[in-house]
Amino acid sequence: MKIINLLNGETEITKHNDELIELVKIHMGYDMSAVFRELIEEADGNKLRVYSDLLSYEMSLDDNRSTFNDIYDILKLISTELNKTRINRKELMRCIVSIDTLVSAQL
Repeated sequence: MKIINLLNGETEITKHNDELIELVKIHMGYDMSAVFRELIEEADGNKLRVYSDLLSYEMSLDDNRSTFNDIYDILKLISTELNKTRINRKELMRCIVSIDTLVSAQL
């Protein structure tokens, strides 16, 4: 909802952009209302693009967080393996390959 004070002292209340465009048309003419409509459509398009970019960014952050958690779990396995009296090289290599696979998927 928008409250608009006009130069002639009147106050108009609009609920939707179409009502605002109609108000511009009445007080400023058709050409100005067409320009105003284009500006609103452009702003709406920009808002959708920003929202889409934000969602994409948030999804990539979630994916990265999941990958870091997986790497952390693998590092705990490596740490456990290194604390043993006899180190299993095959197990360490499997862990390294797992980390390499996770990192490669993120790049």
